Amino acid sequence: MTAGLTMTGMKEAQILVDDLRLYTTGPYLIEAARAGAEVALEGLYGRVPVDEGELLSNLEIGRERATPTRASVETRVNPGMERAFRWIFLEHGTTSMEAQPFVRPTADEDQAEIVLAVITVVLGNLRRAGIL
Repeated sequence: MTAGLTMTGMKEAQILVDDLRLYTTGPYLIEAARAGAEVALEGLYGRVPVDEGELLSNLEIGRERATPTRASVETRVNPGMERAFRWIFLEHGTTSMEAQPFVRPTADEDQAEIVLAVITVVLGNLRRAGIL
């Protein structure tokens, strides 16, 4: 006695997987990571302990990097700023100055909003491509 199994739809499934892979790599990942970085930057603006000046005007979105499966976009204090390193003293304090953290609280408190921004862009790309 023999048994057989016939599967249909494999070609369509492969096309869907290929399309999904296309819209979740490279420039699409950068776009999603940038959306998260923009949320983080807004959080930094809202928490930086100064009302004006060089530190505030040098918060920026920096380097973008992508591989076929990963992407990152930096949110940073412009390293070209003459006294860029001083944010560290505000964040961690010194022996004569109490810490006024703004970077770590942004990462901790805005994490869900940052992730939501990334997911929203990824899902939007998939919808525009007709995958969702």
